[in-house]
Amino acid sequence: MVQITVIIPAYNADAFLNETLNSVKNQSYTDFECIVVDDCSTDNSFKIAQAFSQRDKRFISMQNAQNSGAGFSRNMGIANAKGTYIAFLDSDDIWTPDKLLQQYSYMQQNPNIALIYGAYGTMDENGNTKSTVVVPPPALTVRQYMANTVINMCTTMINTQLVGDFRFSLRRTRQDCELWIHLLSQGHRSRRFSSDICTYYRIHPQQISRNKFIMPINTFKLYMTQPYVNKIVALLCFVGYVFNAVKKRI
Repeated sequence: MVQITVIIPAYNADAFLNETLNSVKNQSYTDFECIVVDDCSTDNSFKIAQAFSQRDKRFISMQNAQNSGAGFSRNMGIANAKGTYIAFLDSDDIWTPDKLLQQYSYMQQNPNIALIYGAYGTMDENGNTKSTVVVPPPALTVRQYMANTVINMCTTMINTQLVGDFRFSLRRTRQDCELWIHLLSQGHRSRRFSSDICTYYRIHPQQISRNKFIMPINTFKLYMTQPYVNKIVALLCFVGYVFNAVKKRI
């Protein structure tokens, strides 16, 4: 039985998808399956995913019946996952070669940890790495996470033996943030598995303006609608989120 399932939602990502999938293919840990769920791309993304699945049986290509968003695509991958551990990667980001090996080893040594995450670096759309490195705290409670949203989804791995069946919401943004809040609110433990970079997050010019103006609004709406978090606590966490976001830009 395969130990790790990697899930990659893809939409119009043919400029980067080959590099992303190669970073999975070249992992030093090899006992994985990689499910690529194409969200009705209008470019060659699905063809690229199919080509990988034809060359390597560990890769599985799927396509949604209609464009449904990243949350739906990830849920499609989860529904078809065979691995005990589930890792996520976006279609324009890349992993360092030992990422899965380090995570699998950590999970084996810490069977009571449900969610692990790691440090990540950034790169531009041409793949040029930047000096920015984000190293999250060794552990996070739900309040600590909501005050900084420092977990990058592409660094994470979930132990399904502890979490059980889970799904992302179908909201178009912040699905990962909502899932981490849910898991941490339910008492699941999270830990940083390494302070070394395991993922490179690709920054696009269009993402900068979106994050600066729209993301705080979406975050506020998310926080104030969480059934697991007191509204006053959620508001205080949002203030912390804004403060930390401003501090990063100073």
